Amino acid sequence: MWPTPRASDGEKGGPNQRDSKGNYALPGAVHHAKEPGKGQLNPDWVECLMWFPIGWTDIDRDETESHWIDEPRWPAGPQEEQHEWEPPRVATGVKNRVPRLKACGNAVVPAHVYPFLAAIKAIHDSEMN
Repeated sequence: MWPTPRASDGEKGGPNQRDSKGNYALPGAVHHAKEPGKGQLNPDWVECLMWFPIGWTDIDRDETESHWIDEPRWPAGPQEEQHEWEPPRVATGVKNRVPRLKACGNAVVPAHVYPFLAAIKAIHDSEMN
C-alpha cells in the first residue's frame, strides 16, 4: 500500500521524508520503490491514487480524463510495475505541481465519503416523504 498523500508532499516532500512512525511518506515511498525515470512526485499519479479523475487539480484543463469511480482501479503497488493506464509516478516540469499536490493532500478520497453522503441523503429523503 502507498502512504496517504499529505498537503506537504509537494513543497517539503523529499526522498527521505518519513512520518512519525519512521515510515516513508509518499514522496519517499515513490522514490524508494522500483521507479523508472527521474523527477518529483507527479500530481496526475497522486490523483489516480486518490480516485480522482486525472487532471482534477489542474486549473489549466477544461475537462478531466475519464473517471473510474464506478469501476475502481487501484494503481500498482510500490514494488509492482505500473499499469498501462497509470500516469508516471514521477515527472519533471509539471506546472503548478506543489499546489496540486497540496490540494490532493488536503482532500478526502471520494470512495470514503460516499457512504456517509448516501446515508445523509437517505435520511433527508425519508424526512421529505
